[in-house]
Amino acid sequence: MDEERLDLRVYWGVLRRRWWILVLGVMGAALAAFFITSAMTPIYVAAAKVFVQGGQNPGVTTAGDIAAGQQLAENYRELIKTRRVLGKVVQETGVPYSTGALSGKISVSSPRNLIVIQVSDPDPQAAADIANATARIFIEDFVDQQFTQIAQFQASLSQYGITDDLSLIAAQAATMSTLRIADEAVMPSSPSSPNMRFNVLLAALLGLLGAGLVVLVLEYLDDSIKSSDELKAVTGLTALASVARYSSRDGRGGAALIGEHGQS
Repeated sequence: MDEERLDLRVYWGVLRRRWWILVLGVMGAALAAFFITSAMTPIYVAAAKVFVQGGQNPGVTTAGDIAAGQQLAENYRELIKTRRVLGKVVQETGVPYSTGALSGKISVSSPRNLIVIQVSDPDPQAAADIANATARIFIEDFVDQQFTQIAQFQASLSQYGITDDLSLIAAQAATMSTLRIADEAVMPSSPSSPNMRFNVLLAALLGLLGAGLVVLVLEYLDDSIKSSDELKAVTGLTALASVARYSSRDGRGGAALIGEHGQS
């Protein structure tokens, strides 16, 4: 119990001597994070969602169709960031980006039967416009490709003299996938980054840890004896008395010899 009290006294003494280092570390890191974050350009994120449905009979939805839609969403998301689609987006929206730069601003995910198109941009309205244009142009391009496949199928049938069998063409069309916009992007009201509160709190914590490390290093390098307890721990000798400084009312200081039990 005495050893625990001694340790607490040692820690408290260190804190009293070095507290300003801890405060300086926390305040300095927090202020630095505040000014750095304030200088950053805010980035806004807008998202458009595209629903994917595999080819099926009208009015009939099975577990297999749902699973197929999930797989199609996973496959189709890779087609969104093609140069052809992004080039049309640049032309329609008029954004000052190349297709490569625009590709870096777009992220695509496919939760379940959805394709989520997220766009990051310093302009919140541009982020929403790009997301909506990308979703719409991708669907239009996809439909055009499906009609091209049907036309090619008709041409292949005509090579075998089959020109009037509409049931085969209908069967081919029924296998085609369906895409539609499930949720349009709206202009975000607040930036997604940078996060001022998170950055400042994280910097303050790191500043505290760094300042604590500095305190430990300074205490390790400081070999001076600051109390009778430290003297006894180092030499094994018991202090008989100590000298205390005091100040008088007239402004002149002095010193007093205090015994081991507090007698002067």
